[in-house]
Amino acid sequence: MKREIELHFEYENMKKQEADLLRHELELRRRTLLDRAALAQAPGYSLEEHEWLERSFPVLSILAPVMSTNEGKIEFPGDPMCLYSALSYAVDQAVKTRKMGICEEAPYNDLCPQWGALPSADYRATVDVNGIREYQGALLNTDQTVFDPRVWNEAVKKYFVNKVLLVMRPKVVLISSVSPAHRYAIDIARVVRKHLPDSLIVLGGRHVDETLHFENENFELFTSVNNVRFTIRNLAKCRLAMMDVLTFKNKNGRFPKTLEEAGVKSLDAFTGQPYKYKLTPNGAVVYSVGQDMVDNGGESKSVDGQRDIVITYPYVPDQRDN
Repeated sequence: MKREIELHFEYENMKKQEADLLRHELELRRRTLLDRAALAQAPGYSLEEHEWLERSFPVLSILAPVMSTNEGKIEFPGDPMCLYSALSYAVDQAVKTRKMGICEEAPYNDLCPQWGALPSADYRATVDVNGIREYQGALLNTDQTVFDPRVWNEAVKKYFVNKVLLVMRPKVVLISSVSPAHRYAIDIARVVRKHLPDSLIVLGGRHVDETLHFENENFELFTSVNNVRFTIRNLAKCRLAMMDVLTFKNKNGRFPKTLEEAGVKSLDAFTGQPYKYKLTPNGAVVYSVGQDMVDNGGESKSVDGQRDIVITYPYVPDQRDN
């Protein structure tokens, strides 16, 4: 039977009477959780541990690898900082919630992700660097709720199913992947859905849409990485300008003296001025001054962290890649 997802928009902008009713309902839920924990305390656990297990649900976070070979060699792992930064606040709030117990003042005042214990120093001293942890047991620390396989092949998939997925049986699975890892992330999600059809799967991570942005005002698509902005619009316009320059040359047997002579009317998105143009012994150069708005003479090599956006004829490899 297909499960329907309910969206409770009625909880937005509630009136005082409705908010009081919701608080009352949550208080009843908390009491029910406490009663369940007291009536069926599991052997081998303290009352506090049993209360925590009753009101928390297991969450598995997975870091999808980006690239691997058939031989299992790591070509490019995932982006762990993206995953850990996304989890850090939620994990911190869950740890605080366990310390406070079931109460209205706790960050999670109802059900809670099962991130109740941070790894100890002794634990950190014993773990391997391969990203695979021991997932056996009910009271796992937060490091044991992360699966970082580095590669994704049939052997790892089998291990994931038998040693991780069916052992933890997570209610929620978080899959973090950068855009090139999408194929692995989708396959991981399919495996989870096959073996734990009721688990909630969340796909996330650092994708192209976090580094590509569109500005409606200027109709400009640009990238922003490490606070350095290289404009795709400028790059494309410079290429088009160079095409106009070469078209003029083919018709007139010489390079134009200016971009205006070649019919180029587009402007540099950074300065609002015409693109820069110069002739060289072998051809021509069209360029934007770049983010710093300083004319480096069409130099694409980094100058104090900044550089011009350059199109040359004949083609010269961009020195950014050197």
